[in-house]
Amino acid sequence: MPEEYKKSLSENGGGSEYAGYLLVTHNEKVIRFESDAMEPEDAIFPRDLNWIKGAIEQAYELGKRDAEAEDAIADANQAQAESDAMAQAEAEAIAEDNARARASSLSRINERK
Repeated sequence: MPEEYKKSLSENGGGSEYAGYLLVTHNEKVIRFESDAMEPEDAIFPRDLNWIKGAIEQAYELGKRDAEAEDAIADANQAQAESDAMAQAEAEAIAEDNARARASSLSRINERK
């Protein structure tokens, strides 16, 4: 946990020692920081911890968006590589055609001599 968040913890006796913390980061930035502020004796069924679901869903959505963006970049890179390979093949074919044409022209010139 980053130091600035450790400093912001509430001090309610031993609470910060026993409490659970959830820190969600994305692109090296803290998106969410939560604490249940719950000592062991507070861990009872009616305790409202519904914020946990939202935090997990938020982290999941951020990860899903990142994965989709990485897939799009990979697809674009693949398409570029295929395009580059086709352009290279075309350039080589043109070079071969030009070499054949030059050889044919030289052969005709030499035949005339």
